[in-house]
Amino acid sequence: MVKMSASFVKGTATSIKHNNRDFKEKDWETKYHNHINREREKDNKYLQSTPIREKYDELFGEEVERYNATQKRKDRKIDDYFDKVKNDKTLNTQYEFIVQVGTKDDFDLYSNYKIANEILEEYTENFEDRNPHLKIYNAVIHNDEASPHLHLNVIPVAEGYKQGMRKRPAFNKAIEEQGFERTGDSRQVFRDWRNSELSEIETLMNKREIERVKVGTNSIQSMPEYKKIKGELEDKKNELERTKSEVVALAGDTSKKVDISKLGAKYETKTVKVPSGEFIGKGKLKYEFKKNEEQKTGNVVIPKQKLDKFLQDHDDLYKANQRLKRYVETDLPKENKELIDDYNDLRHRFNVNVDDYNDLLEQKRSLEKENKTLKDTVKSLKKEIGSIYLNVKDAFKRILGDSKQLKDVLKGITHEISKNAPRGEFERLNENENKQERTRSRGMSR
Repeated sequence: MVKMSASFVKGTATSIKHNNRDFKEKDWETKYHNHINREREKDNKYLQSTPIREKYDELFGEEVERYNATQKRKDRKIDDYFDKVKNDKTLNTQYEFIVQVGTKDDFDLYSNYKIANEILEEYTENFEDRNPHLKIYNAVIHNDEASPHLHLNVIPVAEGYKQGMRKRPAFNKAIEEQGFERTGDSRQVFRDWRNSELSEIETLMNKREIERVKVGTNSIQSMPEYKKIKGELEDKKNELERTKSEVVALAGDTSKKVDISKLGAKYETKTVKVPSGEFIGKGKLKYEFKKNEEQKTGNVVIPKQKLDKFLQDHDDLYKANQRLKRYVETDLPKENKELIDDYNDLRHRFNVNVDDYNDLLEQKRSLEKENKTLKDTVKSLKKEIGSIYLNVKDAFKRILGDSKQLKDVLKGITHEISKNAPRGEFERLNENENKQERTRSRGMSR
């Protein structure tokens, strides 16, 4: 059975222009698009593309009309809900997920390329059936990069709000309404949902006789730990590069014929008699003279010091050749693939960590907004209670006059209220007024 990995990552930024390859020529020329193979752009599959504002009108238009109809004040009515969400620090207008089956090493075979596209298409086709509260407005499979992958852009639709807009683009609440219960913090809800989507992808892989290889875990607990792992990975990469350079250097060191003159060596010769080509006499009395000539014996004479150096150089060369043999026998392509897998694993784990951070940030913003709303409410209530206190006091004053009986009545009312709201605003106002009166009395007695 073929083995391939699967990944599901929440995007940290969205560019529909990039996803849909809506580029002008100058856009193509930027360094940010060097990784795209323009000749394969035609192979991209644009599964869905609806302008986000148009999708917002479709999803929230009716609810905006209902909400506006309940508002008497014009400044509380919503003119453009997309703009309102865009400027709301507690909400996101949309979410993007990048889904991939396999790594670039799997797509040397066209059959794998084709199967990956089939899986991503079927996954997208059934997405809203599994996720009725997540609505797709843009979906595209990129086949013009290193490996096929899906960019899926969705708008969450959460319902059941009792005040204000009853439908809102709140992601966590949307997936909770799909049955994912919060057992811990809000991040756990997202992780459970993501694992469910990965299980769906695995089912589609198994359907095509592909076994999913699970890579990457969320074991990184902090940014310093991430940097440490990244540093170790960089060291491993540098070590592999040094090994590669050494192999290339050794492989390029071709042997040449030795120039013995550079070794201080000389060929051994001996004196031999050879015909001179000069003659005396004629006929049978003819005689050829001999001459002495130095001829090489086949031996070489070399100074001992030079010989020792030559032997040492030869030994070094032998050792270098042995090292070269050892490196050549090492599976460098395999080591390089392991390095790439380590990097992909690290990138996957870091992206998960980024997802967790973004969820925490979203939760923090939501709490900050809720806290501000509560502060404003408390301030408004204090003002309203102050107004009620003065109205109650004035009413009894008109009946009882400015007398001790008035004070006793106010004290009694304050006491009854404090039973349900100890140290409440009503009690505080009454105490402040009594203190002011005592201060005035002391001033008059002097």
